[in-house]
Amino acid sequence: MPFLGWHILFAITVIPGLIQVVLMPFTPQSPKHLYLKGNHEKAEDALIWLRGYNQLDAVGDELAQYQKESRVERLTAKTLFTEKRLRQPLFSAVVMMLTQQLTGINAVIYFSTTIFESAGLNEHNARLATVGVGTINVIATIFAVYFVEHIGRKKLMIGGLLGMMLSSGVLFGSLIMEEQVRGFEAASVMAVYAFIIFFAIGPGPIPWFFTTEVFNTQARPVATAITVTVNWFANFVVGLSFEPLENTIGPYVFVLFGIFQFMSVVYIHFLVPETKDKTVDEILEYYAKKNKKQPETVDAEKNERQDDNNGEEVEEPADNNEQEGGPQTPQTSEQTRPE
Repeated sequence: MPFLGWHILFAITVIPGLIQVVLMPFTPQSPKHLYLKGNHEKAEDALIWLRGYNQLDAVGDELAQYQKESRVERLTAKTLFTEKRLRQPLFSAVVMMLTQQLTGINAVIYFSTTIFESAGLNEHNARLATVGVGTINVIATIFAVYFVEHIGRKKLMIGGLLGMMLSSGVLFGSLIMEEQVRGFEAASVMAVYAFIIFFAIGPGPIPWFFTTEVFNTQARPVATAITVTVNWFANFVVGLSFEPLENTIGPYVFVLFGIFQFMSVVYIHFLVPETKDKTVDEILEYYAKKNKKQPETVDAEKNERQDDNNGEEVEEPADNNEQEGGPQTPQTSEQTRPE
């Protein structure tokens, strides 16, 4: 059966866009966006629509969190780069994005047909195998949704990268042997499929939400903008350089990807925290211990107390027994009454 022309395949992508155009008017605005813009009632209605009427307590808690976040000043890119307590989490997030791209995934996807032809498949079978690449990527990503919450981010990243290293080694060996002895086509195809699976369960999805887990709302917008820019720039570099590299060094290009994969494993193992079931405070405390500084939230809470008291820093109340004159009679205000 003849394959459809590229222009027809390209036009098919209009279908998901049309579906979005039809369905988008029926979805509410972002509750947080509405609240931060001052539309508190609409924000509450949107939250109830999303969470359901049986989650009104959760809606109230989320609105209270929005109120707290609305009083927090957003940080700039300069702050992220100049303050060490923020620079190290940012560097980790950038490394995660670079790991996703420089380990070779888009080179394999963009040039999968060429790789299969280099492995000895004819043009027809190479294109069929390429269809399998996309199918396996989708299926493996579905399973990743479950694994991420039950196994953890760090373990999946390291496990996925180790699997990609093994797959790169098998693919490299198959391509080398194919130049000398025919019959390694199946090994090459299976190596590419395994490469895709290991990528999809860890290094594929995790870097995209890692940034949102290591930064609070002060730094999250600008940190996300920086890391996404790095990701797409690395994507561009890999896509532009893979074919010239393959023409120059042949299958040894996968040795280069293997080196990046190994370096990523080492960095993540020693310098990236597990973010599963961790709050932003706990994650920043991990980095603070490495920097021998207080976590970001300590300064944020201090600034918030100053804002609440017209810029004047409030000292923590001393223990009654340590105050001058001995034990004092307990106050009856709500601040000191036991709950």
